[in-house]
Amino acid sequence: MKRTPSRSESLTGFVVLLLLSGIAVGIFLKQFHYDASLYTAPAGEGNFGAAASSGHSGADPVALPFSIPEGVTPLTPVEAFGPGTLSEKINGKAELYLSAGFVNLQSRRFALEGAPEAWFELFIYDMGSPRNAFAVFSSQRRADGSDLKGLNLAYATPNALFLVQDRFYVEMVASVPHEALARAMETWARDVLRKSSGDSGGLTEERAFPPENLQAGSLTLLSSDVFGFEGLNNVFIAQYSVEGRSQSAFLSLRKTPEEAERLAADYHDFLLRSGGSDAAFPCEVPDCRVVQVFDTVEVFFSHGAFLAGVHEAEDAALGIEMAHRLYERLMEMAP
Repeated sequence: MKRTPSRSESLTGFVVLLLLSGIAVGIFLKQFHYDASLYTAPAGEGNFGAAASSGHSGADPVALPFSIPEGVTPLTPVEAFGPGTLSEKINGKAELYLSAGFVNLQSRRFALEGAPEAWFELFIYDMGSPRNAFAVFSSQRRADGSDLKGLNLAYATPNALFLVQDRFYVEMVASVPHEALARAMETWARDVLRKSSGDSGGLTEERAFPPENLQAGSLTLLSSDVFGFEGLNNVFIAQYSVEGRSQSAFLSLRKTPEEAERLAADYHDFLLRSGGSDAAFPCEVPDCRVVQVFDTVEVFFSHGAFLAGVHEAEDAALGIEMAHRLYERLMEMAP
């Protein structure tokens, strides 16, 4: 037979439910009255390494040569992520960074002083070398980006800013487009790059491309499996506009001239195995190879420690002319 709860038991149950409801309401309200001191860097703190939290990291945080941007206050603690935990922060994009030599990511959110609803998140990727940092910067360059006047490796979009400083690739992404946030991000970026070399770490290939008809912001560094060939890595590609047609010129600096010669031969064999055929177009560049691949041609050669050429040229004559310009430029740099 089912027992009916006594009056005292019913009263006790009601009190317990009332207490639990009060606790839930208190927790809900507490989130809107947090202690800002728990989320703000100590006075005088100048770099991210001093405050980095290793709670989410697969690697020890590194000391970073970056100060806190002016005009904003930290909104969250620093988060640090290593190779094993990067996907927790940037799910779906981690492989790009890992394949390019990723070492460590530190991120933090900043809000405008007096306006915590307007914030941006700063991502500082330690890529291990200027070359690796440029690789991820260039391969992810956004089509709606605008170069920042007077800065070489930095550009902005309506709600973000991107730059390379030495071995670091840096992103600043705002919650929404905001004029004051954009000014704070740009001021900080200019200060960072003014204190550095302001270039891509002295990458030789960047200076080896002929400047005439070069499309601004088109320089890209591909780290591996370039043009579908497993043996081809660390290749710079630049876009040119010649007679209304786009040309993709490429350069790769190898360790020795012998390595460059061997890579040119291996790439030639790869193209022939992939359905290409040697084309009888005249090319005055020493050791020049011209391979017809379906409706395009590959024109390439080695010079010193460089492998250079033109990828998928639709017009053989223009492709060969571009290859000759590359050769002349390399002769100026290293006869």
